[in-house]
Amino acid sequence: MEIFYANKKPVVLLTNDFDFTVEDIAEIYRLRWAIESLYKQLKQNFTLHFFYGDSVNAI
Repeated sequence: MEIFYANKKPVVLLTNDFDFTVEDIAEIYRLRWAIESLYKQLKQNFTLHFFYGDSVNAI
């Protein structure tokens, strides 16, 4: 799939899910990128002991 944004280069997205429209897939990728960026920022700003847990519900 290829999507075009205003004043930017085309973006090629690879997927095997043909049930969604091109716009839906682009939105999913955009939201996923925002989540990945947040995790990266959290890992850079907090040390490992903030993420360690002993309970069953710990990540």
